[in-house]
Amino acid sequence: MLRDLNFYNTQRIFPALVMLILFGCGSDEEPSIDCSSSNLQATVGNVTEASCGLENGGFDITISGGSGPFQLTVSGSGTQSVSSGTNSIENIGAGNYNLTIRDNDNCSATANVTISDINDVAIEAEMVASGCQSSDGTITVTASGGNEPYMYSLDGGAMQPSNVFTGLSMGDYTALVSDADGCQTSLTVSVLSGVSYNDNITPLINTHCAISNCHDGSNGALPNWTDLATVQANAENIKTRTADMTMPPAGRPDLEAQEIQAIACWVDDGALDN
Repeated sequence: MLRDLNFYNTQRIFPALVMLILFGCGSDEEPSIDCSSSNLQATVGNVTEASCGLENGGFDITISGGSGPFQLTVSGSGTQSVSSGTNSIENIGAGNYNLTIRDNDNCSATANVTISDINDVAIEAEMVASGCQSSDGTITVTASGGNEPYMYSLDGGAMQPSNVFTGLSMGDYTALVSDADGCQTSLTVSVLSGVSYNDNITPLINTHCAISNCHDGSNGALPNWTDLATVQANAENIKTRTADMTMPPAGRPDLEAQEIQAIACWVDDGALDN
């Protein structure tokens, strides 16, 4: 009876021992990878420069070694999947980019690429004053960069080969330049009246306003119109009051229409120290 019991126990215990021997010392951990000896490499070539300030540049990146699949991270442009060999990366704007390739073993390789904007059109402009209440202003546009020939337009008008625009009244204008590749650059240009504070406005102040015990600084209760900063700070009010003829006050010689217009033009120019 004892012998039978021992045999029974042996039959139960032996399979458990076998299972322990086969599986009890196993591990689910993957073997670690030494990336210091990885042969993963990334090489950049065939750079296409951007143009017109657009994201239309690109480059090729060739991946060798390592263990796929691979992920490419372009600084400022996110991450994408790539393959071993040469990959074309497109729709990149001008800039300096750090590139990181990471393989399936989490090993990485880095590279760098610089993309320039080869057709960056620059624009400058010169202005000739229009005259007060006149249309004798001129804008001359100068372009550089990009690829010639250039075409020009003003305030959305038709493109023209001439860079000179005449017959302009005072105001703000938008000059546009387009080069042979269609790259465009614009610039806001202000055409001034050309009314001079020193030559045109000061004589009016001295004659009509800055007189004894009035706006000459002798009466502390009144603004001193001999001080340019004070005049500039009150320019809009001066323009309004001279236009509605409440300045100069009653009893003083009235301003002529041409003089009132000159004050308004000077103020609209920005009340300049000119």
